[in-house]
Amino acid sequence: MDELRIGTLFTVLLPLLLVAEAVVGVLLWRASGHPMPAFLQNPFGTGVRHLGAEFRAVGIWLAVTAATVWIGFLIAFVGVHILFFTIGSAAALAGLVLSVAILGAVPIVWAFVLFRRRHR
Repeated sequence: MDELRIGTLFTVLLPLLLVAEAVVGVLLWRASGHPMPAFLQNPFGTGVRHLGAEFRAVGIWLAVTAATVWIGFLIAFVGVHILFFTIGSAAALAGLVLSVAILGAVPIVWAFVLFRRRHR
């Protein structure tokens, strides 16, 4: 295997496989009927107002934002190339602008979702 294929394998496939494995693992755990570990049941700690809870909330936001942006970037990368080679450069530019707008909104959307979940 040459360096280009190994780089493509680690850059594109490995994050997708890791996310897929995590999703399958959580779904199997939930389907088995076993309770989730205590730190996963309520990661925000209702009623807790100390610095550790704030760092935990920021860490959760950072992790889900990074994972969403990475997977979104890979999907947008493939989508823009498909648009470019099938329809043309104008469609690829429109797809690129749309993907930048969506990926730019991801941190704001995750902050809103996690903030609402934390203050329910």
